[in-house]
Amino acid sequence: MTLSATAGVRPSWRHFALSLTVLTIGLVPLSGRAKTVRDSVRSLEPNRAEREAGAAGYYEGLMGVEAGQGTRGELSLRLLGKPTEWVRFQAANVSRPIASDFLVFELKPNVDTVLFGHRFTTNTEGMRDREYRKEKPPGTTRIVLLGSSIDMGWGIGTDDTYANLLEDWLNLHSSRHHLGRRYEVLNFAVAAYGPAQRLEAFRRKAVEFEPDLVLYSATMLDPRLLEIHLGNVLQNQVDLHYDFLRECIADAGITEADLRLDSSGVFVDKAAVKNKVGARFWNFQDAILGDLAARCRSLDVPLALLIVPRAGRSDAPEARALPVARYKGVAAHHAIPVIDLTDSFDKLDPAKVEIAAWDDHPNVEGHRRLFLGLARALVAHPEFSKSLFSTNGLNGLTEPSKTAHP
Repeated sequence: MTLSATAGVRPSWRHFALSLTVLTIGLVPLSGRAKTVRDSVRSLEPNRAEREAGAAGYYEGLMGVEAGQGTRGELSLRLLGKPTEWVRFQAANVSRPIASDFLVFELKPNVDTVLFGHRFTTNTEGMRDREYRKEKPPGTTRIVLLGSSIDMGWGIGTDDTYANLLEDWLNLHSSRHHLGRRYEVLNFAVAAYGPAQRLEAFRRKAVEFEPDLVLYSATMLDPRLLEIHLGNVLQNQVDLHYDFLRECIADAGITEADLRLDSSGVFVDKAAVKNKVGARFWNFQDAILGDLAARCRSLDVPLALLIVPRAGRSDAPEARALPVARYKGVAAHHAIPVIDLTDSFDKLDPAKVEIAAWDDHPNVEGHRRLFLGLARALVAHPEFSKSLFSTNGLNGLTEPSKTAHP
């Protein structure tokens, strides 16, 4: 985990010591790498191109558009043991489409079901989270998380997400040090939400909860998610809401000819729109983060960019180096601090941190590691540490119990 702060901010020795304290929490090196049956078939794991193709098909299915060329990747995953009953997100009956809406879909409220042996719940506001009221209680500090399936916690229990682990840890710390403060980490992440949907979730939903800190989570799959989302709203002629999106689409060279539909209402040339959006992804991402940063500044709310990894080998250091550098460049353009969690699973057997050989979303242990990296970063950063704690006596920080929840 690395953290980039805005120019001119130098962590004090006190913050350095605090970060070292948290650094040691719960990080017992994994040893005795046991060989399992799954280890023996790792050679069958699809290469990066196949995994990306399979992921594209997964998300395209969720968005209600035709699947991409994910067949080969799917076959490889079947060879790894993926069961036929392993449901996709859209088949899990936890989300609902929103007709002619920019968000396209959202989580259903008041869900309480079991997926893959873990409890999947949503609250009355349709968040993958505990119950919160919109009006912020006195003495409460709120962190808003915007993200996609990793952040939502696909494949694990609601209380095991890194967002809820962070909330538990902050409240444990507050209780032990008599801060007289309650912390709430509000998870607005939804599987397959692209960058523009995360912005819209903030504008339409999260602002009402009066956040004190906003965390925007980005992944290596965001270019594909943006292609799918914008392709969907353009094909369905949904209002784009944002002038900067209209400008980016024009700059990408998307013309009326590209937007032609056949008799069934589908793009005549889907690839044209997809390729033009994909080629200009960083322009779109720059504009989206710029808009979010401006909104946060107008509310006097700090914003940070999280970069989170998948748990498999697809986000290995050499594969992620360029996009991570580009994300940091975009963040620097808008003076947004970066919390880079992409090294959270490096040098680990993927079997230790992914929910299955055929699904590289982080498992419970993976979320624990993401939580630890995020907690260290928040303590180490002077601005965030001050806004979250604003008190002395931060010694003795401890990891919250996995089984102790409010």
